[in-house]
Amino acid sequence: IDVASREHNPRSQSEADAEDNIQKFAELPGIAAVLGGGYVYGLIAGNEEAKRMTIDTGEALLLSSVILVEPLKLVTGRARPREGNGPYHWFAGGASFPSGHTTAAFSLATGVSEYAHYDLRVAVPMYALATGVGVARIRADAHFLSDVFVGATLGVLTTKTVIWLSDRRRQRHDRLSSLVVAPLVDRGVRGVQVVVPF
Repeated sequence: IDVASREHNPRSQSEADAEDNIQKFAELPGIAAVLGGGYVYGLIAGNEEAKRMTIDTGEALLLSSVILVEPLKLVTGRARPREGNGPYHWFAGGASFPSGHTTAAFSLATGVSEYAHYDLRVAVPMYALATGVGVARIRADAHFLSDVFVGATLGVLTTKTVIWLSDRRRQRHDRLSSLVVAPLVDRGVRGVQVVVPF
């Protein structure tokens, strides 16, 4: 796929321009537009899910980048395709594996889709954009297919994990917020009564 994409079907200038624009979805301005827009919408519409989506997805993006992508790039040191050393040139100080752009794109797509309850009108365009980012990174000679695949997997898994943990925290908080502490006075008994619903 890598060879067919880059060597047998070199991209035209218009393709390069379109792919470069698609990649911007996974760069800071694109991320800020999606998350910032979601949060502003949540504030204006009073939609708590939209605000939670931006917080959870932002957390997932930060975690996947700082804890997974950057350390993996440092440890594996895979050379980029444009360097011409082939796909098996590891531990050479490169930064090809995994694709950070693809991780961010799939993290955004997963966060937005998850909170939209996988409504096809939202999920299909979001995952299409994320896939476009991965394809653009391959076509730009920045990554091998395996870099993109692992990046996408990290983005999806990290975001799903963050949302799952966030839901658990909220449920625990809801239970604790309905915690009842009351004085206990009965025949010969004095103390505190704690009621925890579960």
